[in-house]
Amino acid sequence: DGSTSSLWLAGAPDTSVISGLGHIVGADQDNAPDPVSAVIVRREAEATAFVAALLPGDDGTASVTLLPATRADTAVPASVAVGLKIVTTRGTYEVLVLPDAAPSDIGGREVAGGQIVVTFTDSAGSTQTEQTPLT
Repeated sequence: DGSTSSLWLAGAPDTSVISGLGHIVGADQDNAPDPVSAVIVRREAEATAFVAALLPGDDGTASVTLLPATRADTAVPASVAVGLKIVTTRGTYEVLVLPDAAPSDIGGREVAGGQIVVTFTDSAGSTQTEQTPLT
């Protein structure tokens, strides 16, 4: 249909990204025999967290910025709290994910732990926020 998508992935040492086309084999798949896009990300680390954003319909102008996450003025890993600022032609999204129960500061904003917060601001400045607990 001519649409495009972009995948943004936060970098880290010893990360490999493999992409290509393949076939999914299974009675419940409706894409046979057309190949499907596939992306495999792997990282050599004792422990890690992957932070990625899939931007469907992106025309190449979207940008993604990793927001700093801290607790008591000390940086925390993405497994504790992570924030993304995504700027698209439709508006700006802030996606904050706090799997840890304690509050953190993300992008200069104190946020309660144990939740996902998504804020969308359109080009006219209208803002909509949605929150959901992580259980």
